[in-house]
Amino acid sequence: MRSVLVTGCGSGIGLETALAFARRGDRVHACVRDPATAGELLRRARAEQLTLDVPRLDVTDDASVTATVTAVQDRHGPLDILVNNAGVDRTGPAETMPPEQARTVFETNFWGPLRLVRAVLPGMRARGSGVIVNVSSLAARTFAVPHGGFYAASKAALGALSEALYAEVQPFGIRVVCLEPGSFATAIRR
Repeated sequence: MRSVLVTGCGSGIGLETALAFARRGDRVHACVRDPATAGELLRRARAEQLTLDVPRLDVTDDASVTATVTAVQDRHGPLDILVNNAGVDRTGPAETMPPEQARTVFETNFWGPLRLVRAVLPGMRARGSGVIVNVSSLAARTFAVPHGGFYAASKAALGALSEALYAEVQPFGIRVVCLEPGSFATAIRR
């Protein structure tokens, strides 16, 4: 049984990923920023008789990341897989997008995954194994749409970081994968 931490499990890709790992019999830590968003995840897990741990985790908060990762590892042992899925999208023209909204996009989509990577890498390196999956977006590789520049830029930055991280941690037996899915019906703009 592998120990898997997935961020952004309140809906969409994170929710489906958490359920998929649970169906395989893995110990799943399906993290949500707001516990009120976990209803669908918990309902579906109960319907399939799946066991999930649903910790609160705000990827934009250093203390939240440290506390959650520490609590999960203290309670269940080291993490084998990290899936950095949490993401937000704030649309608007580059010229007039309020800076706090642009920062929110980067704090969640780029700095959030980096916080989690830094929290789990020491344990993975000590064991000589682990997998880090960063969920980017096809928007990082294609023509950025008008009003979507900050989202595309944050996901492109995550992709570049993933490529560098891949080379940095491969000698320690740690794999890094960066997924770039296309459009998927999620609640990312909430």
